[in-house]
Amino acid sequence: MTKAVVDKFKPLDQLVTIDEVAAYLGTSRRTIDTLMAKRKIRFIKMAHGVRFRVRDLEKLLDEYTVEKETVQ
Repeated sequence: MTKAVVDKFKPLDQLVTIDEVAAYLGTSRRTIDTLMAKRKIRFIKMAHGVRFRVRDLEKLLDEYTVEKETVQ
C-alpha cells in the first residue's frame, strides 16, 4: 500500500467509500459487500451509497488481528 493511501486514512472520523475501503484493506469490493451483508463491518447508509468511518475500519482490523502465541 502506498504512503498516499495510508495518509488519506489518518483522520479517524473521515468517511470513505467502499472502493477506498477495499483498497485500504487490500481486498475486493465483493469482500466488502459480503462483510456488509453479514454485518461484520459497520457502515453508514447514504442516499447514493454507503460510507465507512476510518475508526470503524481500525476496530475491524483489531478484531481480526491474531496475536502471536507466547512460548513458555
